[in-house]
Amino acid sequence: RNSIMTNLTLEKQANKVIPEMLSRWLGGEVSEIANDGKNFDFLYKFKNNYFLIEFKGAGTLPIVDAAIRQLQAYQDPLKNLIRIVAVPYMGDQGREHCRRSGIYWMDLSGNAEIQGPNMFLHIEGKPNQFKTVGRPKSVFATKSSRVTRYLLANYQSHATRRDISIKTGLNESLVGRVVREL
Repeated sequence: RNSIMTNLTLEKQANKVIPEMLSRWLGGEVSEIANDGKNFDFLYKFKNNYFLIEFKGAGTLPIVDAAIRQLQAYQDPLKNLIRIVAVPYMGDQGREHCRRSGIYWMDLSGNAEIQGPNMFLHIEGKPNQFKTVGRPKSVFATKSSRVTRYLLANYQSHATRRDISIKTGLNESLVGRVVREL
């Protein structure tokens, strides 16, 4: 549930930031075109160019690949349709995958590679504004998997957070986080 809320918050932020960035980069007003329930996140227009944007909450290679496939599958008769993957921060692998796929990209940190009629935009070197501290959180990480193994081995009995904490040797807050994620 928390990750869903985070993605919704990021998507709202993207819908505000992306047209502002495009307007600043292109030197003119970018307008939003209504989605009308179609299979894309955002569609913006600047002069005669249309920017079809698929926004994802992370720039990992599998997520970027899924966005690329969505953009490639979208069929629309619009001329000058520029397909763009947008993420909070696009890493080197995602950037390269977009280039190989013929799809442009941008990130909310201020980096982009977008090309269209009479337009070439390439901005790199802006730092990741969405960096998280510490290791990525995963219920399959070494410590977290102790909770999963305990629950699987003792599925018939009821256990409190404290019980699981004592049995696994982990602090209660980690146990609570892992149980919520599961």
